[in-house]
Amino acid sequence: MSVTKRVGSFLLVGLTFLLIFATVLLVAGWFEIIPPELPRATVPLYVIVQLGLPIVAALFLRRVLRKRWGAAVASSRPAWQSRALAILAVGYGLTVVFGLPAVQSDQTAWAVDEYKRVRDRGPHRVFEQHPYIRSFAAIPVAPALVLSYHEYQLDGLYGLGSFELYVWYGVGTKSLGCLPLWVS
Repeated sequence: MSVTKRVGSFLLVGLTFLLIFATVLLVAGWFEIIPPELPRATVPLYVIVQLGLPIVAALFLRRVLRKRWGAAVASSRPAWQSRALAILAVGYGLTVVFGLPAVQSDQTAWAVDEYKRVRDRGPHRVFEQHPYIRSFAAIPVAPALVLSYHEYQLDGLYGLGSFELYVWYGVGTKSLGCLPLWVS
């Protein structure tokens, strides 16, 4: 497969993922199928559908393009490519083993610290059911990149449920941005 076809395939697959993700998000919002309106037991299913449908569509398109554009089935790789793939696999594995727990721990630690700060400020909106803090999914997108879905409700008018992209750099995490699904 030529470089042009590989780049085109990569761009088409990425665009397919983004379009399906946005479509599922819009349809869910249109029909008010959002995590705060769902029973808690079904929120993981929502996250699986929100991420699973775009992933399946993108992988299906990748397979179709590889068949149509005649990708070599069993091509031998140069040594530098094999080493690069091994390094990539090790980075991905480290992200799975250490990065995912680091992201979830940092999210929860931040929410607990923020809850304590809000509670100490005064009990005017903090009720007995607070705090509600939950991580539903953390998915390694690439080495050192983690996409998570996290919810928290710290007081009556202080909550968020969002997809958030983090970079994990070994000794900590940094949020690169979030896509809020609900805010209170």
